Amino acid sequence: MTILATIHQPSSEIFYSFDRVILLADGYTIFNGPSTDAKAYLENLGMQLNKYTNPSDQLLKLANAPHLFQPGLTIKDIAAKVEPPAPLLLQSDLTNFSQVAKSRKSSSFCRQCYHLWVRTMTWAYRNPMALRALLGIALFNSMIVSSVFYNVGAARLVIDPADPTKDLTKNQ
Repeated sequence: MTILATIHQPSSEIFYSFDRVILLADGYTIFNGPSTDAKAYLENLGMQLNKYTNPSDQLLKLANAPHLFQPGLTIKDIAAKVEPPAPLLLQSDLTNFSQVAKSRKSSSFCRQCYHLWVRTMTWAYRNPMALRALLGIALFNSMIVSSVFYNVGAARLVIDPADPTKDLTKNQ
């Protein structure tokens, strides 16, 4: 079984639980191999690791700022040292994928709306307290909006050029 995961700043225990690690930086593969080989890989690049140093932290530092380990070191230089390179997709794989993508039919707008409605009703049935809270919030918001706009437009503006001090609003 193949599992693809993205993980940020893993602990050493989690890092070593992966069978294979692929580290990407700026579109280049800078590490590709078993997690147990990470320490040896970093040492081959000239980095000195302490006994209790987490290799995943060092790999992330290498991906973000390689010049801190060696002046002038770039991501491209590191990517050139990665062996074996990440396998490329074959043209036949791309053709098969495009054929599968073309053969799939998209759902109609009404069908998508129906499934969204069913999902929302299922959520509402399973979470009655959350539904009540949302209804309460909607009611509160409607009262706020109606109080802000209450009686708007009830007064008409009447301009009397003969007497500018006269009250300009007249209720009807």
